[in-house]
Amino acid sequence: MLELPNQSSNYNIIHKEFINDQLFVFIRCSDELYYLIFDDTGSLISISEPFSITNHGYGKFMNNNFNIIYNDNIDNELKMWQFDLQGNSLSGTDPIILYSLGQFYFEYLFESENYFHCLSREYDDHLRLLKCDYNGNILAEETITTLSSAYIQAYDQDQDFICVSGYENNEYQNYLITIDESGASNPLYFIPDSVYNPWFNNAYHMNDGFCFIGNVYEETKSVSTLRYQDDTSELHLIRKIEAEIIEPKLKKRPEGLAAYWCSGVQNSIMTQLFNEAGEPQFDENGIVLIENENNFILSDNIIYCYDIGYAEGFEDTVSINAYDYSGNQHWNITEQFTLTDGYHVDYGVAPFYNGYLFYTATYLENWTDRIIEINYFNENGLVWDDAVVLDVGFVNFFRSIFVKGNNLFYKYGDQIHYVKLYEDGTFEEGMILAYENNFLQISGEEDNYFVMTRSGSPFEERLYYFNDSNLMWINPWVIDQSDYLSFTPFFEEEYFYLTGFNSPNSVNIHQYDYDRNFIEENSFSFTSYNPNLQSFSAYHKSEKFLFFITSYFQSSDTQFSYTVYDEAGNQLISEFEEVVMERPYMEHIGDIEFSSENAYLVLTTGAKFMEGEYERNHYIQKIDLSDYVGISENEIIQPNDPYAIGAYPNPFNPTTTISFSIPEESKIEIEIYNLKGQKVKQLVNDKLAEGQHSIIWNSVDETDKNVASGIYFYKLSVNGKTEAVKKCLLLK
Repeated sequence: MLELPNQSSNYNIIHKEFINDQLFVFIRCSDELYYLIFDDTGSLISISEPFSITNHGYGKFMNNNFNIIYNDNIDNELKMWQFDLQGNSLSGTDPIILYSLGQFYFEYLFESENYFHCLSREYDDHLRLLKCDYNGNILAEETITTLSSAYIQAYDQDQDFICVSGYENNEYQNYLITIDESGASNPLYFIPDSVYNPWFNNAYHMNDGFCFIGNVYEETKSVSTLRYQDDTSELHLIRKIEAEIIEPKLKKRPEGLAAYWCSGVQNSIMTQLFNEAGEPQFDENGIVLIENENNFILSDNIIYCYDIGYAEGFEDTVSINAYDYSGNQHWNITEQFTLTDGYHVDYGVAPFYNGYLFYTATYLENWTDRIIEINYFNENGLVWDDAVVLDVGFVNFFRSIFVKGNNLFYKYGDQIHYVKLYEDGTFEEGMILAYENNFLQISGEEDNYFVMTRSGSPFEERLYYFNDSNLMWINPWVIDQSDYLSFTPFFEEEYFYLTGFNSPNSVNIHQYDYDRNFIEENSFSFTSYNPNLQSFSAYHKSEKFLFFITSYFQSSDTQFSYTVYDEAGNQLISEFEEVVMERPYMEHIGDIEFSSENAYLVLTTGAKFMEGEYERNHYIQKIDLSDYVGISENEIIQPNDPYAIGAYPNPFNPTTTISFSIPEESKIEIEIYNLKGQKVKQLVNDKLAEGQHSIIWNSVDETDKNVASGIYFYKLSVNGKTEAVKKCLLLK
């Protein structure tokens, strides 16, 4: 690991190039630029003194020297550093001032023998093109008119050119502009009339013409090449492809690891099965599992599919089907119920008691009044015969309904309301949670979670804590969300953790008690290896923190990694100790499934046309975590636990069996506690013989009253000494 003189976490690799068996690297650390030279073994030969740089730079090896440009927003000037191959600055101690920026931002360089061109981003439908000599003198400048909000691709080849794409005058437009010694050409329109909205990923100038490769939309979508020469375009089909974006979900089944996704093209639920060696058992693109279904949710043993049917002359009807994981119908008939006629938006399904809750916002015919309609179903079918109507008067249009536990949250103008729902279909009157706020997210467990909102200017983020569906804090907790991007909380009996990252790459794991006091000695932070975090998924298992990270060095160089820390802040697995994936055009980490002692990650990548990968691809990566996590998501591993205590099922309703083993005759106590540390029930208080034992808890307290849903702890004491404390979750 190389340590730079400036230890700022804000760093970027501006340019790297291998020349004459040496690697040349330019790194920006905060407002300083460093020039590093390595030999072919990776050993550092030299590192420069820092040079000033106030913004991200762009580099190119031109005229036998390295040229680094950057947009100095402080001085409103375009500046350039020049370095030779020996590490010397040809600009002296100050950069060359090329140009006054105005409103333009420059980031493209085109090399020629005695000059170079510098091109700006699009601003107000225009580009600015500069022609400069290698001493930094401006030889010419011109303004190029483009499309509104144009997408620009620049190519520095034997014939320099740029491609302009955009939407204007109610149609997609694409053209190219060549750049030579005299400047920019007039637009050259090269797309045939039969093609609309093409997306070319690569372009080349060869044999006095231009070649493009990418996605082409005609009557169908295809990957094609386009040859443009002498004002003539020829389109050549490589193959037709299915144009859809999918998000596979993983499920560990007895027969292997299965992936499930919805295909709009097939109008079906698709699946793929992998054996222990990771080999697919079906066709490359999976097989149809369930026909004529689109929306679905996976439970432990059942796939639920749901949709709203509209037909003129008939009532709007919700249909729900249940299937086993082989695609066979679990119910004899399709369960259906009607909705109020209107326009139904924001509909979905969420866990609710022992099943799931369907919900939708319905806009009535006057388009002013809006209601929420819900219905409850489980593995046996509909629990409620008819939809329950919540006449809330008004619901905002987009992403305005969230269900967590047995609370339904919704946005009413600039207010956030919630309704407490019960298993029998009754509900309490709606309550106002926050005024002048927007939803951000709801995070946590079903009966232990935070609602995060945002209000004010400047923005202010607030957390509302719910336990067992009850609001626990009278006043919300104001936090700085910039400290907790990819916000994920973890709840324990006496404290909780807030995890997230602070851009660009600082990850925070902060512990608080339920009075919101920061516990510094049990908190820590670390810096991600890559300079810019995009997102991560955090998990807390077996007293370890697991982070699966998507990050990048530069915008086109996304990378996947993972790391593991213990609760004391010790790193157990360093990032990139094992390479998760190494290829260009990586996009993001999707679903993550834990099974046994492994994590399975869905990795999504873009197309690589030149390598023959013509579509968006999805991969599954298996990561062995056996040295760090236990075999169950709900249990904490005790490596040398002679008592092997556990509860099954967990979660449960209304009973769970607590099993344990004792190596010799002992005085045994098993007690149940709630989240407040109050004893709920004494299950065992007796001397027991050596061997295996079990006891059933039927979710009642010492007075035989049913306890509320939520997290409980069962404690094993042997001869007066506490030997194990584990948690179980009661869901009603």
